[in-house]
Order: sequence, then C-alpha cells, then structure tokens
Amino acid sequence: MARTKLFALAATVVVIAAVAWWPVRWIFFAGGEPAERDCATACGEPCPQDGDSAGAPLSLEAVLAQKCEHEIPAYQCDLCRYEVGVVKVPAALLSGPRPLVRIARVAKGAPAETLVLTGVVALNENTAVHVSSRVRGVIAKVSIDLGAEAAEGVELFAVESAEIGQAFAAWTKSRALLALARKTVEREESLFARGVSPEHALIAARTELEREQAAVAAEAHALAVLGVSLEAAGAADPLSAPPPLPPRVIVRAPLAGTVLNKHAVPGELVEPGESVMLIADLRTVWVWADVYERDLEGMLALAAGGRGAGVTVTVEAFPGRAFQGACDYVAAIMDETTRTVKARISVANPERLLRPGMFCRVEAPIPARGDTLAAPAEAVLEDDGAAFVFVRLKDDYYVRRPVVKGRALGGKVEILQGVEAGTEVVAGGAFLLKSDVLREKMGAGCAD
Repeated sequence: MARTKLFALAATVVVIAAVAWWPVRWIFFAGGEPAERDCATACGEPCPQDGDSAGAPLSLEAVLAQKCEHEIPAYQCDLCRYEVGVVKVPAALLSGPRPLVRIARVAKGAPAETLVLTGVVALNENTAVHVSSRVRGVIAKVSIDLGAEAAEGVELFAVESAEIGQAFAAWTKSRALLALARKTVEREESLFARGVSPEHALIAARTELEREQAAVAAEAHALAVLGVSLEAAGAADPLSAPPPLPPRVIVRAPLAGTVLNKHAVPGELVEPGESVMLIADLRTVWVWADVYERDLEGMLALAAGGRGAGVTVTVEAFPGRAFQGACDYVAAIMDETTRTVKARISVANPERLLRPGMFCRVEAPIPARGDTLAAPAEAVLEDDGAAFVFVRLKDDYYVRRPVVKGRALGGKVEILQGVEAGTEVVAGGAFLLKSDVLREKMGAGCAD
C-alpha cells in the first residue's frame, strides 16, 4: 500500500512540473527553438530568398528593399543578411596576385562538347571498286601485282573467252550484210532513175539497208559491253576486210588506286561479276563510329548542313598522330543489339597510314545549342540538388540566385535559365560565399 501511494505521488509531481515548465519555456524561447523558426516568425515578414507565393525568386530590387527586424536593409545587416541570401565580399578578397574570390561574367556561346566515340576504319566506298570480268573465260595474263599503285585505265589482266569469239563473228556477219545492202540500194537507185525498176523495189532496198545498219550497231554494242574496243574497226569501211578476231579481252582499272586484294592467276577460270581484284584510293578513308542514343542529337547537329568538320581520329598504331575528318552521314537505323547508330566520318589519309579494319578513337566537337549562356563551372553551386550562383547585388554585396544549368563541358556550364548575358557572378572562391550564406541551416536566425 505504501509503495502504491509513493508511485501516485511521483506521478503527480511530474504532471505539475510539466505544466509549470511550459510557460517558462514559452517566455525564455519565445515560441520555439531558433533553428525551428522561419524568418517570417522572427522578422514578421517573408525572406526574399524564399520567393513569392508562386515560388519565383524575388527581383534584385525586392532584395534591396527588404528590411530586417533591426529596421535597416537586410542585405546590410551583419546579423541578418545571410537570411536574404546576401554575402559581403571585401575588396581585399578580390585584389592581389592570387585573389581568394574572382569575378566573371555570364556570356553567350555555350561550350562545345567533345564527344568521345569508338570506331573502325573502313574503305571509302566511293573510291573503291571490285574488278571483275564481263565474260566467262580463262585468265590469259595478269599485268599487276598485289599492293601496286594502279593508274586509271592501266591494264590489269586479260581474259580469253569463246563468248567473245561468237559476238565478234556475229558483228563481222552484220558488217558483210550491211555492205551488201548498200550495194543493193545503189543499184536500185540507178535503175529507178532510168525508169527500169519500180519505186517499191527502191523502197524495199533502203529498208533493208536501215535494218542492217541497226544490226551492225547492236553487235558492236554487244562487243563493247563485253569489254572489246572496236573504235578502229567501226571507223573502217564496211566493204573492207574485217579486222582479225581479238584473241582476248583486256580488263583495265576503272579508277586510280592501290591493289588491295588479288586472286587472279593465269589459267584460272572466271565468271561474269566474280570479283578478281579490289582497288581502292586510300588517300581518304571512312571511319564508322558507334553513337549511343543519348548522343544522337549532338551528332545529327554536327552532320547537318555540312558542318561536320573538326573531327579528330587517333589509333594506337601511331601515338601522337591525329587525323582530321568530317562527319557527313548518320545512319537512319539503330542497331537493336548494341543500341547504337553508325556515324560516318570521312578522314584524310594522304600518307596512307590508316588501314581499313583498324580500331580508333573518335573525338567529335558537338556544336553549342543556339544562344545558350555559359558560366565558369566553379561559379555554379548546388544546395539540396538546386543549382545557384552568386551575382553582384550592389557594391561589395552578392546575392544567391537560382539557375537552371545544362551541360558541363570544358570548364564551363550552360545556364539555361536564371541570369542574363553580362551578369557578374562569383567564380573563384564561390564555395566560401556558399558556406556563409548557408549558416541558417546550422541554427542561426534573425534573432541572433
């Protein structure tokens, strides 16, 4: 019983103490811990850095006009200025050979991004050709070796073919019939002039002449398609003896370049369209680079309008050497396996050092987007994921202003929203100002 009465007495004392403590706490702490109060409770009006009711930051004029509880402009109050996001920067911090704080200006012209890609060197398909025979036959002679430089029109190899003989025989027969048709027309014209032969006989002779002329032209074209040149024979008089049968057809280089591949030997049987040699001009090559989806917009902007110059290609085989090229095409289809799009870079290769098949590193300068602004990277700070800068407010005072940042490239950061071109911002030493203006997060308030 005594123990129960003792517990009841203790509980009563605790309740009385709690009731008595509340007014004392209210008197001494004036409504709450300083760290828990907002500026509106302490000063009686909202802080400018909190913005208006819509969440937009107040203008610099509003910050200058804001007063604190000491009845002076808040930005000038040594106790309250950080509550409005203002920091004072003495002139001594801005002077000297190595100033602690450095001022810069926001300028137009966002930095160009250098996109690093991997690629493979390939032939320039516009200056490469697979050489083949136009007829089925046997290679009679090979006139050039692997790796040799071939001038345009130079003889590569010769092919003997029965098909050529048949075509040449048909052309020779047509020439003979053409000569006969011309003789017939001459005779009918003479007879018709003397009134011996009727007109319809002359007309029939002329028709036959035109038919034979067309046949000769067709047979000559067929020989030309097979690769047999009949320029001299075509200029000869059809009544003269036909030229000797060409024993073989000569295959010549369609363009100048290096013989990269050759599998032609005398006695080898070749078929029409079968590649016998590969010739390519290696003074320019293509590099196919893999572009991920996140970088596609930049590569399309680089290739658009012929502005793709300035791309640099390097390979392990030649350290310290850089090859210049231009991006002139971005593929329209994405590889579903690698999730990349191929971009083509045309690269000058005058010394023929780049070999098709080499892996390479590609550095592509992605152009800036429009009139985007840029500021030094050290000027853009973050607090709870929100980016901001310190801009000049007045005299030695700088105020925190929220910004929307873009890409961070080459020591600069794109500023998409928040400040205008020409605005002075704190660059070097901005972290010192951040430490001062964020004191309120450590428990300071207007009541200090």
